[in-house]
Amino acid sequence: MSTPSADSPAVAAGGTRRLTQLAALLAAAIAIWLVEATLLPSLPIPGAKFGFANVVTLLVIVGYGFSESAANVVLRVLVGSLAVGTLLSPAFVLAICAGTAAACLMYGLYAWKGAGLSLIGISVAGSAVHTGVQLLLAALLLGTWMVWLQAPVLLLVAAATGCFNGLVAWRLVERLGLGDATP
Repeated sequence: MSTPSADSPAVAAGGTRRLTQLAALLAAAIAIWLVEATLLPSLPIPGAKFGFANVVTLLVIVGYGFSESAANVVLRVLVGSLAVGTLLSPAFVLAICAGTAAACLMYGLYAWKGAGLSLIGISVAGSAVHTGVQLLLAALLLGTWMVWLQAPVLLLVAAATGCFNGLVAWRLVERLGLGDATP
């Protein structure tokens, strides 16, 4: 039995299925981001968010890989920022830089099996890096390091939301059969 060629209908159907799944995950990430940005009540700590769209980032990391997860984060922030009117604002810069840094770290930790972290640990690490990058950029944009006074509280929130989001992602990976939830 021969393997199908790259231009065969069977391979094209698989590529279409993959693209459709990635598009659905992107749509879910954008919807979650928009609901969190517009409908959910803010946390009482300035700069703190739940980061529920991170669940989708973790699903894409496990099920698809680095380039797909990076594209998901960048497109989510671009479309979400455009929808809420913050495109190219300082909030956009913070979100795109921190989101990309967090996604890169989470993929690296997932790919490096020696780290021995579950999706919960990977999510907490990503959440902490997201917070750290945003604080660093905010300090640079505002010209003051006083924003770092929020770091302890924001990192506690990052740990809690990272645990929750990682647990949800872990359960979804298992339920959807996307890949190995425990690297």
